[in-house]
Amino acid sequence: MISTSGHLISKFPEVRFHRTRIFKYSKGYLDAMVNAQANIDGHFFLEDFLNPSLIAAMEKVYPITPNSDGAETPAYIYSQYFLGRRATAISRQNILKKLSDSFHVTVYTHENCQAVLPNVLYGGKIDYYNDMPTVFQRSRINLNITLKTIQTGIPLRAWDILGCGGFLLSNLQQEPCEYFVPGEDFVYYESTDDAVEKAAYFLSHENERIEIAHNAVEKIAAYHTYNHRVEEMFEIINS
Repeated sequence: MISTSGHLISKFPEVRFHRTRIFKYSKGYLDAMVNAQANIDGHFFLEDFLNPSLIAAMEKVYPITPNSDGAETPAYIYSQYFLGRRATAISRQNILKKLSDSFHVTVYTHENCQAVLPNVLYGGKIDYYNDMPTVFQRSRINLNITLKTIQTGIPLRAWDILGCGGFLLSNLQQEPCEYFVPGEDFVYYESTDDAVEKAAYFLSHENERIEIAHNAVEKIAAYHTYNHRVEEMFEIINS
């Protein structure tokens, strides 16, 4: 079984994105940007492409009020909370549709996603502390499809999967490769087709899959506990 958890179809990005109905040219431009971002991991460019005229058009149909004492600009807010989440939803749906066409895929999320992904098994909402570790341990492959707006760092979900002894198949980002060895501790994919190919391979190579999951949990226990991080903090403070 392949499993994933988290927000897949959220009313928050869907409603806000579609409520931003602006002139056809601007809407077409935004759609093209979002679709391009949906296919790119490791670099978030939507904020850079929101020029003043696009922001003005969006503000006419869905005005926002940035905090007076905050650092968030209108371009940041629209790209992070509207367009970026829409791009993530598109990316996740595309990958899960392709995977569920060939494999048994279970999705754990707040809302039933079978309207857009009819071949997946909807697992519902699961408790983070009591149920999620069991899901990660028992799933043959755990997917991490990172939110497009996360530009740096390792997502908590990836740490959760590895720390629970689960096999992680994740999109490609820089930081996981700095702390873990691809192909030895986890596996990354570079495209939707690559994700399908690697899922097929590791579903049919159980010993390799189990060894990779074991390597990761051993590495976390040896190098990535809270004690290790606190020691690093003190080293930085005292240096």
